[in-house]
Amino acid sequence: MSVEILSPAGAFESVVAAVCSGANAVYVGGNDFSARKNATNFNREQLEQSAIYCHARGVKIYQAVNTLVFDKELENLADTLKFACKIGIDGIISQDLAVAKLVKNLCPTLPIHASTQMTIHTKNGTMQALELGFCRAVLARELSLKTIKEICKLPIEIECFVHGAMCMSVSGQCYMSALIGTRSANRGMCAQACRLNMSAIKNNQNNRHDLSLKDMCLIDYTNELIKAGVVSLKIEGRMKRPEYVALTANAYKNALEGKPYDIKTLENIFSRNGFTQGYLLNQKGKEMFGFRGREDVESSKKEFAKAHELYRHERKFSKIDFVLEVKKDSCTLTATDQNNISCTVSENIAQKAINKPITEEFAKSRLSKLGSTIFEMGNFEFVCEENLTIASGEFNSLKNKLIEKLMRARTEYFTQKHSFTDFNYSQIIDKYTINNINNNINKKPKFRIECQNLEQLKFVDIEKFEYISIPLEYSDKIKNIDKNKIIITLPAFMYNEQDIENKLLLAKSNGFSHILADNIAHIYMGNRLGFTVHGGMRLNITNSVSLGVLKDLKLADSILSMELTNIQASHIKNIIPKGLYVYGYMPAMLTVNCPSFAVKNSCGDCRKTITDQKGECFKISCHKNYGYVEILNSAPLWCINKLDKFQNIDYFVLKFTNETPQQVKETTNKLFSENKNPPAKFTGGLYFRGVK
Repeated sequence: MSVEILSPAGAFESVVAAVCSGANAVYVGGNDFSARKNATNFNREQLEQSAIYCHARGVKIYQAVNTLVFDKELENLADTLKFACKIGIDGIISQDLAVAKLVKNLCPTLPIHASTQMTIHTKNGTMQALELGFCRAVLARELSLKTIKEICKLPIEIECFVHGAMCMSVSGQCYMSALIGTRSANRGMCAQACRLNMSAIKNNQNNRHDLSLKDMCLIDYTNELIKAGVVSLKIEGRMKRPEYVALTANAYKNALEGKPYDIKTLENIFSRNGFTQGYLLNQKGKEMFGFRGREDVESSKKEFAKAHELYRHERKFSKIDFVLEVKKDSCTLTATDQNNISCTVSENIAQKAINKPITEEFAKSRLSKLGSTIFEMGNFEFVCEENLTIASGEFNSLKNKLIEKLMRARTEYFTQKHSFTDFNYSQIIDKYTINNINNNINKKPKFRIECQNLEQLKFVDIEKFEYISIPLEYSDKIKNIDKNKIIITLPAFMYNEQDIENKLLLAKSNGFSHILADNIAHIYMGNRLGFTVHGGMRLNITNSVSLGVLKDLKLADSILSMELTNIQASHIKNIIPKGLYVYGYMPAMLTVNCPSFAVKNSCGDCRKTITDQKGECFKISCHKNYGYVEILNSAPLWCINKLDKFQNIDYFVLKFTNETPQQVKETTNKLFSENKNPPAKFTGGLYFRGVK
């Protein structure tokens, strides 16, 4: 079985459950930088224990270091990577570009996997991950089998989620939990706002869950995924019980081996009104939505005892061949496993037989009793001088010592050796800033506008702004604006990447030269086509090293994450010019499954809003021509009256979505007037609250 069954483990019992039940790889999180902070997670002693346990059994163990990192945490991040090298972690799963940079500089032999939170869903995004040093890409869950097949043709390992919970939002692009209650999904503290009461219908009925998707189950499609080129089948669930881990691992193992598996059991152990395969089959709509009710919970309880039986005993991983040589002054026992790992123990325990000498049958019988180990009896070779015997207790002790020695040898054999360059992480930042000492403190920040349509610019004094960002579809309609002031914005999610590329080439031939990159696919495409690339907020830049990586990728500048405080943003080094949004209805979710459409499987009578249980109304910005929608925050960000609170920022951005031209005019006028009073309903965002 060469393909991975990659199981989640939130605690050591789940590691055991996964390994004993069929997984040949597990992923875990430490106490720091884990995107599942509410899981039990592992301290360093438990991480090492888990690594030893897995490697003795030839199972790989990956560590999720997959939260966004702040500057003050970079030293701890470097130390986390150092410990991962020490215990032989088989790969790091990450979304922050700083992790990739530190791995490349400090421990280049340590494999690094691009987390699904990097929103990799296209060929260009996958190729950019490869160039950044990632050896594997964990694809977004929203992809069809056809798209997965195309991406699998690229020279990088591809991992896909096949089972478990699905966020309504594209992973890495959900800010709702942070905006509502400062609990950042990108920092591992998601409050699962999508599972709360949310209504997309007009009369706002209670007890609707119009942002809650069913769990994914692709067990019937494992062969198709493997044929497509997927090397790792990933099961979600680091916050789930060991019984769930055991049942899912065992079911997918059986599926790969052509043995029977029971989907109903999988559904009972955990689901939300059943399962869905919608994205894989390119079938979106209301059939994908579901909420975990009381019946689902009761069904789970019935399966727990059955599941526990799957990991009560060791799983057999290898046959071993024994050679026993009994001589008058020595007894030597050798074991060789199927990986040709061989160990020998020798002791002077043979005695002259008083009654019956030791026989081959007796020795083989004793050696074959391996029930509590990971081994099964293979071949046996017996050599014995005449008239000798061995006491049963001493023979068993000799066998046990050999098994222990073989387990240590297997641990050594399967543990990767990674060197770590022990120098301070800050030296990496110093290399970026040595010729770019911060001289922007006293500079006056510039202003930029991001619009959703050209009509919004009707009353705007363009000359007051450094750049104007306009969607790609309007590039052929722009007149009377200097094209050097235009930054073309691209679809945040791209199902037809080639079409976008063709339109970009046309825009370039018409004199446009700047694009805004909201994911790494945009960066790769922009650089390849010869555009000046500006970083967007969705790149989730929260530290100086990540901003430095954007400099490596030739970006001209970048908007920082809106999950930073004003102080944190000011402390990020000006390696390239950095900006912040100070006005706009900020994105709460990027989703390819429209909640309004899902109500009736139709766009008719769409109210373009969704309302939570407190009556807060979130606008839905429709981009159905590109296959996605954005759910916007219920109140606009307004920091125009607090610009003096932001230090060391090179530019501020005003983001307009559904505003009328008159509203755009009023907002931009306040930017340059004494009256900077906010509207009746507004938010200061997270700049003065921070995130957990």
